[in-house]
Amino acid sequence: MADERVRMLLESMKSVGIREGDTVLDFCCGEGSYTIPAAIVAGEEGKVYALDRSREKLDTLKKTIQEINITNIEIMEYEFISTIPLPENSIDVVLLYDIFWYFHLGDDRLPDLLEETRRLLKPDGLVSVYPEHIDERRLCEVIKSKNYILRDKAELKILHEGCFKKDCIYNYMPEHVNHP
Repeated sequence: MADERVRMLLESMKSVGIREGDTVLDFCCGEGSYTIPAAIVAGEEGKVYALDRSREKLDTLKKTIQEINITNIEIMEYEFISTIPLPENSIDVVLLYDIFWYFHLGDDRLPDLLEETRRLLKPDGLVSVYPEHIDERRLCEVIKSKNYILRDKAELKILHEGCFKKDCIYNYMPEHVNHP
């Protein structure tokens, strides 16, 4: 069962657009449901920043990383206010998965987060969004207002609250990028 779970998550991360050698930011990563598969797909030449404010969840992630001996994950305990302590143009893929119970539409930090992810993204990078707990249409409007364009929408196997379900992921790119 665990192997099947890993296989599904790896396929989802590949479908999102994570490639070998990529640098990924898993924002509000929790215990690493997507951090670990992203790190496996990114491979030894890639890197995943696992950012969360919960020391307890990050400690669980650290333990898992040690148990399975993954070395390309950097854990960042950090409370987002308006910046993320990473260099400009350093990230290939930002995962914003199941964070909208915390960054809701009325939260002033949501536009700041979208602007900050633009700063972090490489010119051809993407922001992958799992819009659980939020009005997808209104979220799309907010994202587009921050100069992102929808690259694609994919229906994938998503892990939510410990269970898999088929749901939509939205991938956005900075507006200046020409996409296929």
